[in-house]
Amino acid sequence: MIVDKILKNGAYVPDLPSYLESTAGEALKFNTCELIGDKYHITFSEEQMLEFRITNVEAKAELNKRGLLATVEGVIENGVNENLKIWWNNATFWDKRTDALKAMALQLNVNLDEFFTAAKLNKL
Repeated sequence: MIVDKILKNGAYVPDLPSYLESTAGEALKFNTCELIGDKYHITFSEEQMLEFRITNVEAKAELNKRGLLATVEGVIENGVNENLKIWWNNATFWDKRTDALKAMALQLNVNLDEFFTAAKLNKL
């Protein structure tokens, strides 16, 4: 990930997007963080990034539990966005930082943090 630098309390720090706040309200720890020119190049461990992901099965099971699966499937299948259809039918995981998911959650009035937590806790 490459982010801008900002001046904060007299020192330059990475300007991290808000989605990098964990669900517990703590910022994720960097695996590596290097300032190159005026940009920070940052990596995170795979374990940390798993917090932002659920499997396709977990996601669709949670939608079904909430009575939203048929609605979402209908919108996607009848829509004009072919890339969204390909993603829906083939994705192995969902990442809550994805713009399409954020838009879908907003339309469905679903809190993504709560949705992802609930989906991970579901037992099939």
